Amino acid sequence: REDAAASKMVMTSNCPKWLEVKAGGEIKRSKNSKDCDRFYSIIEERVKVINIIFEKTAYENYGAGKLANFLNIELEVPSFSGKLWGVSYIARLLNDRRLLGYYQPYQKKSGQQKRHQIGDEIEDYYPKVITETLFSDVQRARKSRISAKTGKSRGGRNGAFSNLFRDISKCAYCGSSMHFKNNSAGESYLICNVASRSNRCSNKSIRYEFF
Repeated sequence: REDAAASKMVMTSNCPKWLEVKAGGEIKRSKNSKDCDRFYSIIEERVKVINIIFEKTAYENYGAGKLANFLNIELEVPSFSGKLWGVSYIARLLNDRRLLGYYQPYQKKSGQQKRHQIGDEIEDYYPKVITETLFSDVQRARKSRISAKTGKSRGGRNGAFSNLFRDISKCAYCGSSMHFKNNSAGESYLICNVASRSNRCSNKSIRYEFF
């Protein structure tokens, strides 16, 4: 971690999905005299997708669900794992400060399930792939989507509903999970996760109260 802060040495090949580690860069030396010529290289096609996600969120009022549909159905772009884009991953991406070049060291102690932050963020560790302005515009846009009536984000596990069938109900067509959704009229549905994000499943939504 000291080497990462002092010389921006590549500590591990486990890096953000929009970067890859390559050899042949500037030779850097750690405090224990080890040399390193590896560097983080931008995967351009993935960075283009990230900028689309951020611009749609900041300037076209796209939420994570609408973005997932746009990427999966209209653009037909696979996620960075090669699967369909998911709402939760898009939401995490929109808050990911590694896009701005920051690296936050973590540590998981023996017997603990969660990792904990160690020390301060390291600036300019990763290549910056979006601007500070765009990142800030996205955070403002997301806050503006919070319901003016309740002052809380719409949906989610801590919302005003209780899905009794979470992690239980499965699609009869493709076997994926059935997710809980609310529409603008306040009606509740269970809908196939794959069908809601792509055209790979023909299942239709089911009214929650009838189910």
